[in-house]
Amino acid sequence: MDFLQALKNEIDHNGPITIHHFMQQCVLHYYSSQQVFGRDGDFVTSPEISQMFGEMIGAWCADIWMQMGSPKEFRLVECGPGQGTLMADILRATKSVPGFHEAMIVVLVENSKALRQRQLQTLEGVHITWYSDWPQIEGDSPMIMITNEFLDALPIHQLQYQEGRWRERVVGLSAVGELTYGLAEPHPVATQSIPEGLPEPQEGDILEVSPSRRAFVDFVDQQLSLSGGAALYIDYGHLQSAYGDTLQAMKSHEYVHVLPTAGEADLTSHVDFAALQKHSEFLAHYTTTQGAFLKALGIGLRAEALKQNATPEQAKDIDSALKRLCDNEEMGQLFKVLSVASINLKPAGF
Repeated sequence: MDFLQALKNEIDHNGPITIHHFMQQCVLHYYSSQQVFGRDGDFVTSPEISQMFGEMIGAWCADIWMQMGSPKEFRLVECGPGQGTLMADILRATKSVPGFHEAMIVVLVENSKALRQRQLQTLEGVHITWYSDWPQIEGDSPMIMITNEFLDALPIHQLQYQEGRWRERVVGLSAVGELTYGLAEPHPVATQSIPEGLPEPQEGDILEVSPSRRAFVDFVDQQLSLSGGAALYIDYGHLQSAYGDTLQAMKSHEYVHVLPTAGEADLTSHVDFAALQKHSEFLAHYTTTQGAFLKALGIGLRAEALKQNATPEQAKDIDSALKRLCDNEEMGQLFKVLSVASINLKPAGF
């Protein structure tokens, strides 16, 4: 039985499911069964666009490590590492930093066996500690946490304002047995996650909340408060909480309808970065756009250095990649960067 039919059977047997449950099931199936990254996959992430992206992140990690006093042991953690491209670029960029590689414990959080195998090939010769899910992360050494397009795939609840109250958007079955949207009584965890400071909702407004994202960031905050270090979250989204339906599916580099492609397309939603920041006396928060972040780290200078030994065609590709990563009309404005760091650290790029 294929995934879509199994999902329909579950709904037929148990009733409509929340967007959270739908997204959770689809993402789990999708990443365990598809070639999802790169030109032959469904989408391209920043590390696949250019090595410069990972090199800037590597420089950022090295700076944090040195600000921490160059500890003899620290955890370099990436959640959702894909093919391992970003980590490979980070490690190459930090190879000349004295003591960095000797001190690092590389930790990858990856559930997919196929992607673990790909990461093993990409990071050949690197000792890797794998965890299937982020709550398994352990250790008491300082931590540098990196995520790029990880938060957007963590599930959301969708609430819709109807007749003066919030209802929860669900996925059910139509009269002819196809997946369709509906409304139901909201799950308490969803209504408890509504952020403060939103304008008065209007009829039909949709609000996306993600206790899963909040739980992940809270977990990392706790680790940083206990052990010290910094986290870097890069994803597309918004710096202020707002209404809107941002759930989207991508297949073969094109946007497709969410329900008919369940389990076959990359399913994500915009990240509400404002909802992920919680006041702490031990930690400081920094936010900016991807374009501003990369430019502040010196990606423009790196591009010029690479072009010195490049062919005209390669130089053109470098300029194109720089534009795609940094321009406001491309990924530079849509993608945001959040860093959470020990109060004594000053993360670069902000």
